[in-house]
Amino acid sequence: MGEIQPDLADALGVDVVGLLAPRTKFGYLRENWNRGPFSMVPRCWSRRLQHRARSGCSILQYPEGDRSVPASGIMPHGGYYFDAIIRQPPIDEAKLDPRITCKNSFPSPAADLDYFEQEAARLYHQTDRAILANFGGTAFGDIGLVPVPGIKHPRGIRDVAEWYMSTATGRLHLQSLRGQCAIALANLEKIYGVVGSQVTAIFTTALILGAQNGPFISPKTYRELFMPFHKQVNQWIHGHTPGNR
Repeated sequence: MGEIQPDLADALGVDVVGLLAPRTKFGYLRENWNRGPFSMVPRCWSRRLQHRARSGCSILQYPEGDRSVPASGIMPHGGYYFDAIIRQPPIDEAKLDPRITCKNSFPSPAADLDYFEQEAARLYHQTDRAILANFGGTAFGDIGLVPVPGIKHPRGIRDVAEWYMSTATGRLHLQSLRGQCAIALANLEKIYGVVGSQVTAIFTTALILGAQNGPFISPKTYRELFMPFHKQVNQWIHGHTPGNR
């Protein structure tokens, strides 16, 4: 992914700047970026990836760069993007405990309070742009996050096709979404306590509900499965931040 520098933002008339979580989807810290063809990963890892690319092989990514666990992303030889690798054994209904799934499969933005506090202050005082924050943890089914490529040992339903089917079969437990929502609301409260009104707006979810030829799920399923949690997050934001009262 390309990083927009301030001079390009000025030339395009961009009036917003992003406040992002400190780690990428693959679990890397957003620091020491490579300025070559692999700008998605830190420079120390990019050198190894380029070597593998020259040998004509596919390029693998590992969660947090840990090669002791299975790879979580792959770029085919000659490709330009990393595709998530599905890391899920056959589903055992008896072991699909939503409480464990929730606790072990969602990163906790509240663990990065110092980072959010310092970065929000930097952007607020050093730029004249509105701050759009993406703290994470409020996606509730963003399909790009279902395989959780940044987590070493993901739990629950992590196969994309299986996840979509689970919305109809009932495997996607409401209890797990309730648990995620509870974590998200607690995180928002803690994060707001350190960033305050410096943040202009919050990005909450990129849940994809349709394709070119129709919806992925029915309106009824959305209202029953996802809408209650989207509503709770939005109501918390509107009810606890002064700019929305």
